[in-house]
Amino acid sequence: MVFEEILARSNGANSCWADLAVGTPASPDYKTPQDFDPTSAKSREEIIDRIITAALAKDVRLLGTADYNLGLDERGIWLDELGKRAKGRGVSVYPGVRLLLEDGLDVLALFEPGRPQEEIDKFLADLGLSGNARFYRSNKPVQIALSPREVVARVRSAQGMVLIIYNDALKEHPAVVSDPWVWGAILAGGPQELVPEDEAVLSGKRKGFERRLPLARLAGSFAQRPEDVGTKRVSIKLGAHNLEGLRIALLDSRSKVRFPHEIEKRSYSRLLGARWEGGFLDGLAIHFSPSFNAMIGGRGTGKTTVIETLRYALDESPKTDRNRENHEQIMRDVFLPGSKISLLVESHEPRPKRYLIERIYPFEPVVRDADTGEKLKVNPKDVFRAEIFGNKEIYEISKQQDFQVNLLERLCEKDLVALEAQERFLIDKLEEQNQEIATLAEELSRRDAELAKLSAAEEKLSRFLEMDMPSKIDEKRKLEQEAHVFERGEAVLADIKKMLAGLISETSARLKSLQEEEKAPLNPQLLDEYTSSLVEFVGEFERSVQGLVEGLQGTEEKHRGFHEQWQKLYNEGEERFQESLRSLQERFPGVDVNGYITLEKEVMRLRERKAERDTVASRLSMRRDERRALLGQVQELRASRFEMLKRQADGWNAELSGKIHVELLARGDPKRVAAELRHFMPRLNKEDAIRIVSEEQFSFAELARRSRAGDRNGVAELLGLSPEELVPSFDEETLCRMEMVAIPPEVLIKLNLGTDKDPNYRDVSHLSDGQRCTAILGILLLESPYPLIVDQPEEDLDNAFIVEEIAERLRDQMDKRQFLVATHNANIPVLGDAAQIMALEADVEHGYLSEGRYGYLDSPEIKQTVEKILEGGRQAFEIRKQKYGL
Repeated sequence: MVFEEILARSNGANSCWADLAVGTPASPDYKTPQDFDPTSAKSREEIIDRIITAALAKDVRLLGTADYNLGLDERGIWLDELGKRAKGRGVSVYPGVRLLLEDGLDVLALFEPGRPQEEIDKFLADLGLSGNARFYRSNKPVQIALSPREVVARVRSAQGMVLIIYNDALKEHPAVVSDPWVWGAILAGGPQELVPEDEAVLSGKRKGFERRLPLARLAGSFAQRPEDVGTKRVSIKLGAHNLEGLRIALLDSRSKVRFPHEIEKRSYSRLLGARWEGGFLDGLAIHFSPSFNAMIGGRGTGKTTVIETLRYALDESPKTDRNRENHEQIMRDVFLPGSKISLLVESHEPRPKRYLIERIYPFEPVVRDADTGEKLKVNPKDVFRAEIFGNKEIYEISKQQDFQVNLLERLCEKDLVALEAQERFLIDKLEEQNQEIATLAEELSRRDAELAKLSAAEEKLSRFLEMDMPSKIDEKRKLEQEAHVFERGEAVLADIKKMLAGLISETSARLKSLQEEEKAPLNPQLLDEYTSSLVEFVGEFERSVQGLVEGLQGTEEKHRGFHEQWQKLYNEGEERFQESLRSLQERFPGVDVNGYITLEKEVMRLRERKAERDTVASRLSMRRDERRALLGQVQELRASRFEMLKRQADGWNAELSGKIHVELLARGDPKRVAAELRHFMPRLNKEDAIRIVSEEQFSFAELARRSRAGDRNGVAELLGLSPEELVPSFDEETLCRMEMVAIPPEVLIKLNLGTDKDPNYRDVSHLSDGQRCTAILGILLLESPYPLIVDQPEEDLDNAFIVEEIAERLRDQMDKRQFLVATHNANIPVLGDAAQIMALEADVEHGYLSEGRYGYLDSPEIKQTVEKILEGGRQAFEIRKQKYGL
């Protein structure tokens, strides 16, 4: 079965536009063309086609007719022909009749699509309106003589539906408004035009007008010409386009009926269809509802297998070891090697796009462009995401602090990605600086150790100076100084040679990279000219550098010539020095003239090293200043991230209405912070580490600052340890890493065990398993652009909470994201108002989904199936008895 066929299947309740009050030429005041001939079949067809075309132009798929008293006999029977022709074009028509009652009450009776007008005429006659006495000569409709309550009862007996046309007369007839068999009110304007008194009447909150369920607010154009059809409309979510489907929708109008201004265009990712080949689910195919899908069925019918194979296709890993083992067991024993799952999905960012994901066990998934079939070099997670929780998985992860942080992060992911990219850039720069700072610090330490000899060498040299040694060996010393000049000159030339070679190599590499870069298709000529100009410049640059290289070679030749000339002079001077040395030994027996010369050279070298040491110290100081600035930027980004998550938490708290409270602490989870501290101080035990990081004054930045300053007492005070218990010291690289430690904020999720007026919040870490799962699932059900797939969440939840919170969350969010829930609990699909219920079955070898076993609760077969299969079903159905007729 191809996906086109799968998507052609019904997928439960869907929203469609409705105009429930349109006129037909049966009304005396209908504005027909001048050449209209009611006896002409062609004229009748043209009017009907124009009505249907006008509806389709405004995407209206549900029509209700609202002719007063169905018109005079000579105007013809229109409803049968309109309903038949509309059905052929995908529009459902509820044949109806508008009735004028006492005191100006105005009602509309709608009947089952396809109901013959002959029967509706008979119904009107039973109300006292004979065929020739329905209008006055002025064409005004004749009023029904029966009481409003009696008319409602007659419509009910005729298996019709009563809607009231809202006007001031209703305020004098509370019995009509409060009648449970009146399903909705057609408003002259939109709901935004209602005054508080009207709101109180429609909601059943005004004294005397009490209702168990509020009246649905509806719209009708009362079109008296074809082009006006659909000018006023509402969106209604229903499964079957019949009277029962409409009744269920109107009784749950808060979530199923929307005026145009109330509809938020939401973009979210969704599963469209799936099919399985091989294994236990061989032949199974599902067309998913874009809102709430519920899988029911006895144990062993494949619900868990569906969820785990969806997880497998999307390459989403289980979040706990226990679930990983269960997942792998299912894949081995139920999916089997060679089995294949194919998913058609729609990703919402940056614009809606469809992908086909295929995976054969045990191979890697394949992602294709659904339109072209082209195989893409991406992973499913690169194009589509879903939040999947297997059986007991919510319980397992409810004890993990990291997961609780992820709960917040997933809902502001786009903004976090930008912040994390900036932070990653800064961290990379810090990592580079860490290495350079550590190298400079090590070099500075080495040079300081070397320079420690300078003072002693200078003291010894001073004693030689007292012997007037310099004047005795002045020529020798100057010759050595000249030798040092040649040594340094040679080193300078070597450095320049290396630099020039690097310039040529690096410039050539960059130019080659630029030339190989793919040309932009929009302005190739401009880019070619630009690249050519760069190539020309780089060529000139390389020629200039080559000229410098040649000049350097000449200078090196000169250097060697000068050095050879000087070497001859040095040799001559060495002979004179030896002669002076013999004379000096005679005057100062035991004096070590060579030692003096060596010492003088050492002092000279150390003094040069001191200048170099000062340069290293300056560079180190500059890098540390730059690093402090970078660390400040990182801290600002982390503060922005915290504020972003805090705003998300505050939004949750407002949406959760006091039932669940989320608190964010910047200090982070003490256990995690303690683990980081023990990474730097392995000898610390866990208890001491947790004690230290729990102190308000503790931070890694402060620990690094005091350590770098050599303030051991300050470090001991910060850690609450004695100086003897401290590690000897931290090296520079460790201190740099200490300053960069990133600690996610601590998330405290609390459940209100009290009431709204007297709240009693308890942290999830101190709650029972069921209460903990209640809090986590309550948050998971909040708005997100990704499908939420959960296997049997009721196993760890309190049933009362399912009724009071989970079902309501599902109803509120189903138009904003997609849900797929496998369950044995009747409250979840019934009270949660699942748009599609799928009742899986199984024999010994296969799980399957039969025709008629999937759909919405307005299907009699689905109602019977739900009541028969689900545990505890009776209680849930009793609560919704009026709504679902169970």
